[in-house]
Amino acid sequence: RVVLILLVLVLLFGLVIWMISTVLRRRRMEEINRGPGNPEEPAPTQPWRRFTGALAAPHARPEWVRVRENRRLHSADQVYFGFASVLSPFTVINALRADWGVRNADQARKRLSQAQQVITEHAAAVLAQRGLPEGTGELRAKLVRAGAPGELVDDFLTRTDVAPDTQVIIDTDGLAFDIARVANLARWSGYVRYVEPDQCTEHLDALGIAAVAVFRSWDDFADALLA
Repeated sequence: RVVLILLVLVLLFGLVIWMISTVLRRRRMEEINRGPGNPEEPAPTQPWRRFTGALAAPHARPEWVRVRENRRLHSADQVYFGFASVLSPFTVINALRADWGVRNADQARKRLSQAQQVITEHAAAVLAQRGLPEGTGELRAKLVRAGAPGELVDDFLTRTDVAPDTQVIIDTDGLAFDIARVANLARWSGYVRYVEPDQCTEHLDALGIAAVAVFRSWDDFADALLA
């Protein structure tokens, strides 16, 4: 009889835990569905926004191919240029944990900020080592015309004023890989609401500036990525 009572108590405890987990999961999904990765959120149309979003395409493309068409809730434009993913939010949460060691919003913000800063410094070092015969004015005008925020462009160009260290080996192939990977970190973090859209957008702007400064074209970026 005692064993039976204990069994009933264990079953009741398990049921309560399952109910709480279900409620929390539902609330988390509702929160995510109010974010920038929900299927009702239109894909970006502004060229600079589409460009910075597309930096994550090397990671978004395998997702798109992996999921059957009848199970996709988003359009290709939402996935390739926005914050959406055809993977479920909880699959992305698990991927963030496995790939980045990110388990919550604070960790996501910290990793994204650190990774973006490293890329910005790396790209500035490449530009400083190469030099700009025409000066920085032309590059600044090009970036601002494209849609990059002027203050972020100025911050990046200020870093190129530092005398280049000729002993440092500049790895543009690795830089392309890192830009794509961190852009995807921003996409995933925005999708699951770990990082707010405006913060993700600012990090993507910085990545876009680094990409334009170092690579001549999408082909140049792709060649470096695949090298």
